[in-house]
Amino acid sequence: MSKSAPSPRASTAPTSKTAPTLSLPLSLPTTTPTATECSTPSKSPAAPPPSAAASSKPSNTKPSGTLATPSSPTPSPSSSVASELQCCSRPPDLCRSNFADGIGPANTGLALVGGRLVALAETDLPYKIKITPDGDIETVGRHQFGGGGERFLTMTAHPKTDPETGETFAFRYFVTAPFLTFFRFDSGGIKHADVDIFSMNSASLVHDFAITKNFAVFPDPQIVIDPLRILIGKPIMGAELGKTPRLGVIPRYAVDEKEMYWMEAPGLNIVHTVNAWEEDGGDKIVVVASNVLCVDRALSDLDQINLEKIVIDAAEKKIVGRYRVSRRNLDFGAINARYTGKKNRYVYAAVLESMPKMVGLVKLDLSLSDSSEDCAVASRMYGPGCYGSEPVFVAREGAEEEDDGYLVAYVNNEKTEESHFEVMDAKSPTLETVAAVKLPRRVPQGFHSIFVKQSDLLKM
Repeated sequence: MSKSAPSPRASTAPTSKTAPTLSLPLSLPTTTPTATECSTPSKSPAAPPPSAAASSKPSNTKPSGTLATPSSPTPSPSSSVASELQCCSRPPDLCRSNFADGIGPANTGLALVGGRLVALAETDLPYKIKITPDGDIETVGRHQFGGGGERFLTMTAHPKTDPETGETFAFRYFVTAPFLTFFRFDSGGIKHADVDIFSMNSASLVHDFAITKNFAVFPDPQIVIDPLRILIGKPIMGAELGKTPRLGVIPRYAVDEKEMYWMEAPGLNIVHTVNAWEEDGGDKIVVVASNVLCVDRALSDLDQINLEKIVIDAAEKKIVGRYRVSRRNLDFGAINARYTGKKNRYVYAAVLESMPKMVGLVKLDLSLSDSSEDCAVASRMYGPGCYGSEPVFVAREGAEEEDDGYLVAYVNNEKTEESHFEVMDAKSPTLETVAAVKLPRRVPQGFHSIFVKQSDLLKM
């Protein structure tokens, strides 16, 4: 990205469903927060982080790319190392909506699918996002991926991309049968045929899932979706405490659901997964995920949530172990993306105070999970009145160790209404700040984040 960028200006989107953001100044001073700002342990002098663009050797320049988090309708500018993607919408006209076309605001997550940057909400189609040469972020509009032979409907906000094959795996859930549908895209973004899962016998909030080298793992929580609840004065979505949660496993290249199996998992209500992998030649599947303890308040407050490691005996098709890996309320877990679907050691998770306020970060070492209920090896809190975004791990160029890299996140000080883009050392026991960029305007709280390398931006 150029260091001399034009001043911010409003961009225009071709659809009235989604509001655009501002173009971004790409050269802002790097500062360390003062005592009136968020508490950030810092190295002195601050060592700059690496370039996110491809390089043949390690670099000590800042990550060159974009961190984006779908957020509330307030537009926010950004910096040379990060930009805030505002995916928002006016309330849909439900009387005129075709629900099959989607009614979502595309404000939940973002992903790169076949080289395309898309904004996602599970009640709508993906929205293709364009980043112009001068730094503007524009909404192109709903995107219909080619292939598959069927009409492309809604899609999860949490697709998974295999770092080795470039394939992206995804799903949708719906209020009528089939309640769950699994599908994938090749590395070029061409969609393969749907796999309808009729063994999912009711509509549930399947918000996230996980993949391994050979399998996909789906939760079936106690959070159900039933339009008939409206008739008795209840929200369409709520907790069904008499239901037993389940986990389902299906081959990730399945053409139908014949080989899928479900396992009862009492008390396991997964909203977000962190990762999954296979052990013992595929006879064992390990899943790391957040478990919501108070399922009746899962949609309003995540103040009681555990991060768990779940072990599945794939040969016996049953859960053989569950291990709590932290005593804190943790969610929005991040890993080194190169380990997606493979065994990883480190997890970086947000400490929750109330949804969606994240008061700090914790680094977990999963190698300790068999002997300890708290695998935390590093942590930091943002300070009074300061809240962060979902963390994203950015590997150092040329890094060989899994945790050799940086955590990036927005930190918002509600007292001063100031926002910083923080770059933290993932190896530090205090997750030290190595760079902090004071943004020209406040960045509102958002949901999920993505860091896009400059090399990927240039391909769009």
